[in-house]
Amino acid sequence: AENHWAAVIVEEPIRRVFLYLERHGSISDLDLEAMLGSPRQARQFANRLDDYRSLVPFEVQIEATTNPKIYRKI
Repeated sequence: AENHWAAVIVEEPIRRVFLYLERHGSISDLDLEAMLGSPRQARQFANRLDDYRSLVPFEVQIEATTNPKIYRKI
């Protein structure tokens, strides 16, 4: 099935973020906070991004020079 890779991400909000990234190409830190529920959850996502990278079929780059930060699919 399409997006079969997403099934390995057990945390539903995290899966939604990566499906969003796949579809739209980027997500801002503010949208990430809204999707995950809090700034704290967004920081945890950023801290665990390396763990998640091995689960998705695309690279994710953080553009920290922008305000808010942008997570971009490469």
